[in-house]
Amino acid sequence: MSPERCIELLQKKLAQKQVSIPPLQDISSSAYRTLCDLFQQLAALPSFGNGREVETLAKNMLGFIYRQPAAAGEALTLSERDAVRLTKTMLHERQDRSANMPDSSIEILPRSTAAATADLFRPPWASGAPPPSAAKDQPTKTPVDDNDRDSDLFEQSADDDPTRDPDVSDAIWEQLQADKQAHEQRQQQEAAELRKREEDLVRAKAEEVERAAALERLNKQQAEDEEARRELEAARLAEQRAREAREKMLAALEEARVEQERGKREEERVQRRLREMGVCVMGYRWVRQQGGWRCEGGSHFVGECRVGRGS
Repeated sequence: MSPERCIELLQKKLAQKQVSIPPLQDISSSAYRTLCDLFQQLAALPSFGNGREVETLAKNMLGFIYRQPAAAGEALTLSERDAVRLTKTMLHERQDRSANMPDSSIEILPRSTAAATADLFRPPWASGAPPPSAAKDQPTKTPVDDNDRDSDLFEQSADDDPTRDPDVSDAIWEQLQADKQAHEQRQQQEAAELRKREEDLVRAKAEEVERAAALERLNKQQAEDEEARRELEAARLAEQRAREAREKMLAALEEARVEQERGKREEERVQRRLREMGVCVMGYRWVRQQGGWRCEGGSHFVGECRVGRGS
């Protein structure tokens, strides 16, 4: 699908919700040319799904608009700056996803069973540098504002699938795998909860817009009889209650986001502290267990009292 076709489809999806991006009406505008360039970069990624990705971008734009305050009856529009920013955010996420896809051409050397020769068998990219083929094939990223980036929790410094250390017992290894799975499930549940809150907020905003439109129609009728006045007052109260409910939902969503970000920062701090301590010579990630943390290789355990807590 061409960039021009992607922009046309994006405008249609937004128009279905009475939302528009005025600068895109002019194909010679800077906004139109910028989005064409961004869609061109998205289309070059192996994970880009054309219509499906355009629909996801439209939903992101609608969610952003619905979170902004708007007067009753006011046309819903998205500025050139916000349209480009949201598209760049999607491009950044898709580029990260493509860059993190495993490369089947890379041969992973076996780990040595002797600690003294571990560094000889350690993959060259375990220190943080990307594999040669991945660095060569990775597409150039479009700069994105720092405030728009979704920072990664931390960078994996060793193999994606660590090998079990030879001296780790079955009990320790099984508990380690169970704790890893529980951690992943918690992250998935938190992400699902945030998505549900966002969807509820979008629905609440749509209902508020519909009620505001109904209230405006009733105002224009200027009903004379008592029944019409009662309906008008009931619509006004319903619109007010809907606005208050949406504001509460927005506050709850922001609170949940702040809490999730706090948890991510704390875990990033702990992972950084554990790497600095140098307990695990392989540089594996650490998994939270009862009473402390254990490296993914299974050999090393550090108690909570040694790690400490962040502010």
